[in-house]
Amino acid sequence: PDDMDASPVYQEPTEEFIFCRVSILKSGENKYFLSDERDIAIGNMVIILNGDCEEKGIVLSVEHHTRTTAPCDPETTQRILRLEK
Repeated sequence: PDDMDASPVYQEPTEEFIFCRVSILKSGENKYFLSDERDIAIGNMVIILNGDCEEKGIVLSVEHHTRTTAPCDPETTQRILRLEK
């Protein structure tokens, strides 16, 4: 019938994550953060949480990944708080 491929193998959902490599201006450290902004772009100034302090960073790369191709675990990756206006 409709379910021709009834394999018991679990299929990961094809949820897409937007990973941004951000250079934290204060320390120069580069880290991956997740973004909810679909139109985020390289060069955007962003606000991230570093420890418990808000800091500015600049987006170095924007990468679209699934859970299996992600550069780090989406569950533990910090999120970009907001774009700097």
